[in-house]
Amino acid sequence: MPTNLVKTDKDEKLWQKAKAIARKQYKVSEDSDRFYAIVMGIYKKMSKSIFETGNLKLGNTRFLIKGRKLHYKTEVQGLPISVENRKGSIRRSKDSKGEWQTKMTAPYGYIRQTLGTDGDQVDCFVGKDKDSQWVYIIHIKDPKTGKYDEDKTFLGFNTFKDAMKVFKQNYDDWGKYYQGFDVMGIEKFKQKIKNKGKKLRKSHVKGHLRATKTGKVVN
Repeated sequence: MPTNLVKTDKDEKLWQKAKAIARKQYKVSEDSDRFYAIVMGIYKKMSKSIFETGNLKLGNTRFLIKGRKLHYKTEVQGLPISVENRKGSIRRSKDSKGEWQTKMTAPYGYIRQTLGTDGDQVDCFVGKDKDSQWVYIIHIKDPKTGKYDEDKTFLGFNTFKDAMKVFKQNYDDWGKYYQGFDVMGIEKFKQKIKNKGKKLRKSHVKGHLRATKTGKVVN
């Protein structure tokens, strides 16, 4: 239990609830660093004022702001995706810089039954070409500390230029968040996200560059 965060009886109850959710959702040893990271991610989301514990659900679900529903569900290359914000909708959240909102230029949500490095399910933007064989992963840093924070994945985009365009459109001062990118074939990506909670860092950029010239997919 992190004493720098869990200081009151209320905090302790919230921490224990986060552990219960982690046990229910993920088959990870409680003695592992991965389990601690998952619990920490859940606890932080529960403790934010924009989230209310009455909306927390067990199972392969995500913490939702009270009264907010998924816009729709879809699928890309066999990956089940829940879209929280359809194109043209307003996405609102908060980070270390404070509260913010943006009008989405592409559908945005998460890949169900996955786990990102932040203890949440893997976030994704959905492009127009669902047959694209490439996944672009943009690494996000905390604008205050400059340290790695999480990954945003881009499915259904044919080029990194297309993915980067959407990223810039949906992030004000995008340079303060951008920490580089990786790209991999869709089948390799599916294998990677099975290894829950790992950073999507194995780059296949060289293979991708060859593929764009030859027309062949290199996984």
